[in-house]
Amino acid sequence: ATDLGLAYYNTARLVFVDKPSFVIAGKAYEWSQFTFEDLFETEIDVNTSNFSGIPSIVAGTFNLKFLPKHRFAYSILSRYRSDIPLNYSSGIQENPEFDNLENEVRRVTNVNFQNKLREEWYGITWAYPINEKLGVGASLYGSIYTNRGSSDIDITAEREDSSTVGYSSELNYNQKTYGLFLKMGLAWQLSNIELGANLTLPFISVENRASLQYQENLIGLGPGEDFFAYEELDDLDNKRRTATSISVGAGITVGKSTIHLNGSWYSKVKPYQRIELPALDAAVQRLDSEPFEEEFRSVINFGAGAEIYISPSVKFIMSFSSDFSATVSSINLFDVINQSQGKVNLLNDFWHYGFGTDLSLKWGQIVLGATYSRTTSP
Repeated sequence: ATDLGLAYYNTARLVFVDKPSFVIAGKAYEWSQFTFEDLFETEIDVNTSNFSGIPSIVAGTFNLKFLPKHRFAYSILSRYRSDIPLNYSSGIQENPEFDNLENEVRRVTNVNFQNKLREEWYGITWAYPINEKLGVGASLYGSIYTNRGSSDIDITAEREDSSTVGYSSELNYNQKTYGLFLKMGLAWQLSNIELGANLTLPFISVENRASLQYQENLIGLGPGEDFFAYEELDDLDNKRRTATSISVGAGITVGKSTIHLNGSWYSKVKPYQRIELPALDAAVQRLDSEPFEEEFRSVINFGAGAEIYISPSVKFIMSFSSDFSATVSSINLFDVINQSQGKVNLLNDFWHYGFGTDLSLKWGQIVLGATYSRTTSP
């Protein structure tokens, strides 16, 4: 990194930035599309998409007079943002074949799901030059993380005798954590190659909050079959764990162009309960006893890219990178309400492909680009 994005990518490179007072304020625009196939085993496919603008980073530098050789920066990062809505309305279904009731002639099904994930980092970066070619640095980030899921299912069926049966369920859960991340880095700058390494330590929890509200009822079948269940739980025991990671990278100068290589290793995280539920009413049928289990395997990711020289003011950028999922199980709404034996891990293995242009102007530097990412999850 040659701009203040280094506060995240390699803290030690702050010692090599020519104009450390430069402040960047980036904004990324994201369009996401999700396709759900064979919804509820009905052979119905549902598509949902979302377009939004998200801030990516705001950063700047400052100095302390009594530490003249030390460099400092502040940064605000939108570390994660994901919003997956799913809305489905069947309209009138005559003689439905899916899970039909005895003597059922028609039904209407309405489904509304939403899975939201958001994390903001607020950090301070320090860097110090050991010599002209070697620098060390560290960033301490305060994290505000929110994971929310909501599900609303409503089914109304009519039978041959004109009687009606109604089923509805509503689930809302929310986890919010406050804590710290520590990143430490090294940077070497040689004649035609630049090297860097990072160590990111696991999440340090400061405060966690979690709640759950659940309601489910069935009416119209008669005594012994109708039921009503309701649970509202606040101040649930909860936690958040993340992996230790080590990243290494290299920038190799070839003429006036540069080739970039990098790799990252993430440790495994043993199974644990993200949100712990007490013993629930037996009538709460759709939740198993431990719906919020989380577990991560160890993975290695890698990437490569190039800055291709076009002119003194223009470079073309291209890249690709792997994003292999470490997730064995992770809380998301679709897994919590899933009644099959398998896991619904929404974000599986990705491949990212990027391209763009780096413009060096008299008054500043502008980077314009886009990344295409794709994944599937059974």
